[in-house]
Amino acid sequence: MRRRDYWQGYDTPGLGFLGTPTPVVKVLLLANAGVFAFQTLLVLGGRSAGLGMAWSRVFDEWFALSGEGLASGKLWQVATYMFLHGGLLHLLLNMLALWMFGNDVEQQLGSRLFVRLYAIGGLVGAGFWLAANAFAPSLLVGASAAVGAVLIAFATLFPERPITMLLFFVLPVTMKAKWWAWIAVALVGYSSLMDTSSGVAHLAHLGGIVVGYVFVKWLGWGEPSWPVEKLQAALRPLTGWWQRRREKREFTSEKFLEEQVDPILEKIARKGIGSLTHRERRILEQAQGVLRDRSRSRPDDSSRR
Repeated sequence: MRRRDYWQGYDTPGLGFLGTPTPVVKVLLLANAGVFAFQTLLVLGGRSAGLGMAWSRVFDEWFALSGEGLASGKLWQVATYMFLHGGLLHLLLNMLALWMFGNDVEQQLGSRLFVRLYAIGGLVGAGFWLAANAFAPSLLVGASAAVGAVLIAFATLFPERPITMLLFFVLPVTMKAKWWAWIAVALVGYSSLMDTSSGVAHLAHLGGIVVGYVFVKWLGWGEPSWPVEKLQAALRPLTGWWQRRREKREFTSEKFLEEQVDPILEKIARKGIGSLTHRERRILEQAQGVLRDRSRSRPDDSSRR
């Protein structure tokens, strides 16, 4: 796997300064804020009607994630739980992290891959949590697993980017993104093993962290990753047929060629062919094959006369 270094040359002090949200980040911010507002109105409405927290509990039973809910057929909970939060602070921390780090990740990967990263992070986080809580009387809410995938994806894409964090919300500490990521992995791993009674879904966070790293490495970014390469080799018999079928279908579309190949050619013109990922190189090779096949199958001028 070819090493990629050009994207590590950023010297800006991290965190994105909360600039204008990118398209998918904006939708996620609005969706999470909207659902939280609806939750809050539901609780206030229940209180004013003398129902206490009953309405809120019904809402959680239907849309928060639980082993009991899945067993009863509420399969949508694996997606809806990501848009519920346990309080204003929980929401603000998740959305602040998504906004600060998600912009750069979406710009680098593109909106389509960013959606996949976010969704897979949430789904795998749910799976990790369910592995230990499938039969427990507990609920999982929050976008932390999905946002965790975005944070680790950021650190994997931009490992040398300096990031300033407020330690204990007071003391500013600046380190490279890769060191913050290692600290996060250590804390979440330790908490997953030792903190089993606080109600914090550490296992869900761990699932998101795994997805953030594997997703970016799977696409060919950064230093070679031996574990991910081994995983790709192990899954290749299962994924190869589907990948070939999908790529053949996609490359018969002129629109796909315009949307995928033209940006790669522009990237080569700006940064050189060495800046391409394995996925981009594969797209170019397949596009060349498709165009070659088309030229062979196209009748020449003499045959049309």
